[in-house]
Amino acid sequence: MKKLILTMAVVFATGTMMNATSSDEEITTPIKENIEIVEDFGCARNCVDLGITVAYHLNLTVKEYLVVYESCYIQNCAQQ
Repeated sequence: MKKLILTMAVVFATGTMMNATSSDEEITTPIKENIEIVEDFGCARNCVDLGITVAYHLNLTVKEYLVVYESCYIQNCAQQ
């Protein structure tokens, strides 16, 4: 019983000493501005995504995928 009480007293004293070094100073960290990155891969990338999505859902072959991609490209990107 004496060992238990002595151990608890040592643990309490050690914990008190560790907390005694804290201060009331406010710690501030520098604030960095958030940089927004916008990636524009262009019109052709949109057609690739459309072609992949359509090909996946309709189980198209590569040749059929190319038809979807080319038609999208001609309709949306050829004028640019």
